[in-house]
Amino acid sequence: MLRIPKLVIGIGCVLLSGTLVLGDEPDQLPPDGWWVRYFCKNKQVRDDRTDESTERITLSFVGTEVLDGNSHRWLEILRDMDDAKDVNGPKHLHVSKYLVASKDLLQGDDLRDRAKRGWSRLDDLEAKPLSERNLSIGDHLYFVQAWKQSEPVEQPRVVDYQHGRLTIPIARRLVINTETTSEVAKGRIHSILQSSVRLAWFDPKVSPVYCAARIESQLKRDDKLVHTRTSDIAIEDSGLDAKSKLPDNN
Repeated sequence: MLRIPKLVIGIGCVLLSGTLVLGDEPDQLPPDGWWVRYFCKNKQVRDDRTDESTERITLSFVGTEVLDGNSHRWLEILRDMDDAKDVNGPKHLHVSKYLVASKDLLQGDDLRDRAKRGWSRLDDLEAKPLSERNLSIGDHLYFVQAWKQSEPVEQPRVVDYQHGRLTIPIARRLVINTETTSEVAKGRIHSILQSSVRLAWFDPKVSPVYCAARIESQLKRDDKLVHTRTSDIAIEDSGLDAKSKLPDNN
């Protein structure tokens, strides 16, 4: 069974020569039809086994709705990815879309619990509505506003993509630690520590989401390291002609 790992996103905008240009001080979202595609390399180590995989992630705005007098946007995420168990096997295409309040996309610091409804489809299977417990978008998809209070770091990154070369001198750094406990057989309690260090490089003139990111995470159980994962993400292309591949089209 294919596992779909969760993702690890005010934009003022104008059109210039067919390319979306975003303002320096974000205050609104891009128009419907806007999309951006990233190339992502993943590496994870668990129980002395190392797995490497790649995927392409396309984000797009594909519709607008008004609920209770408030504007909401359909955010669609398409993932062209390796098989979780066999990177040399066939690629899989997973597409999902989420209806999220515009104000949450602009100001929310975490989109995991913000979607009102959604759809999902894997490969050529039938599209299905997402249940409430599966409406989580993932905790890596932070828009520019969510990084306003993060730590600036002088760590330049150069990204070449379809519309030119980006040289971004400053990264934004977030460190997140979450400690929980879990109970196993015979009443034994384990302490679980999940931590991640996230670096993101932004250019609001190009994308409301980061142009590049590096995310290093690890999981410890009773102070023993059991799992690490590293994801390196870079923008590949962007455009203005996105169309939804799922129901609830606008």
